[in-house]
Amino acid sequence: MRIQPRITTRFLVMAMMLSTLTLYAVRAQSAGPPANRTGQSIRQAPQSAHSTPDQESWLKELMGLTRTKHGVSQYSRNHASVLRAFIPVVSEPSKSTVIVLCNNKQVALGTIVRNDGFIVTKASQLDGPATCQLNDGTRYEARLLNKDDKTDLAMLKISAEYLPTIQWQSSGSPLRGSWVVTPGVDSLPITAGIVSLLPHRVRGGKIGVQLGESEQGPRVHFVLPGSGAEKAGVKPGDVITAVNGRFVETVDSLINAITTYAPGDRVHLAVLRNNQKIQLPVPLGNRSGRLGSSHASFQQRLGGPLSHRRVGFAAVLEHDSVLKPEQCGGPLVDLNGRALGINIARASRVASFAIPTDEVLTLLPALMVDPTTPVSHARQESTLLKVPFPPANLPETSRR
Repeated sequence: MRIQPRITTRFLVMAMMLSTLTLYAVRAQSAGPPANRTGQSIRQAPQSAHSTPDQESWLKELMGLTRTKHGVSQYSRNHASVLRAFIPVVSEPSKSTVIVLCNNKQVALGTIVRNDGFIVTKASQLDGPATCQLNDGTRYEARLLNKDDKTDLAMLKISAEYLPTIQWQSSGSPLRGSWVVTPGVDSLPITAGIVSLLPHRVRGGKIGVQLGESEQGPRVHFVLPGSGAEKAGVKPGDVITAVNGRFVETVDSLINAITTYAPGDRVHLAVLRNNQKIQLPVPLGNRSGRLGSSHASFQQRLGGPLSHRRVGFAAVLEHDSVLKPEQCGGPLVDLNGRALGINIARASRVASFAIPTDEVLTLLPALMVDPTTPVSHARQESTLLKVPFPPANLPETSRR
């Protein structure tokens, strides 16, 4: 089956929405025609007089993807036969997408943000020395330059030049209900979805204590009754020195560490009590103080594995695309192939998150600074990067 390649963006959206609605229509057919409140069958509406023969043929062909010989739906929105409609959308951004490997295993995707080998990806997915595989199959060893804990973004550098860089959509947030597409390194996109929530904050779990500063680290002043901290045996006077092996020296660093985990997760606190070191496993609760439900956590994972870091973001664009954790780090694009952000987490059964373009562009100059470069040179490079980023990506009419 071949879908006609020349279709407008509006028509593509209408057609894909119709194909989704057809899933429900097909199920309804097996039970007979729908009935109104009086029990009488409702006749189908006549065909619209505004549809052209070409549109009509293409719509029928796309609707046919949702049917089998028995009239039962078998194809989802992310079936390859449906995703082929988005091939023109990802033809360019797929060239700016890379596969990030650690120990010869894919751990994430990456996005080329500058043509001399700068690639942004998801930090918490990195597990050892990284290799980047480009769209043409070539591989380069990558050097980790910097990470940003608040966004979970990391910058990799490979020794390559004249790479195709991602084109950014900088005209503001998309509308709720807009189609978004996740390109891979092949011609077929990984997945397509709908924007469900505009940029918003995603908070993490809570241990249930009040804290104060001390010379040894964050000191517990009060333990909330019924909290995970109380159940784990945390006591007033305890000094928390690490979270899951990550050292914390201040209250802010402890809060930042905790909020990267979701309610229902269990963290191991390294605690100093009466000059003795102990380990306490603490189940995290939500902001109301209630413990996270293990049943709810199981339900969220029914659609597949979730990202280990999926909360604690200041701003994320939420969409319903079904991603795997190792498919985060690449671009999320609109129907014009422009990046709306960087996919950062598979958050739940029905939600994935992307760091919005504005947030990414603000961070790029700092992430690109080479820590091995002398300070004076690093400051000079950071200053040069304050121009609109990246100028090479702007069309000729915009560079006047």
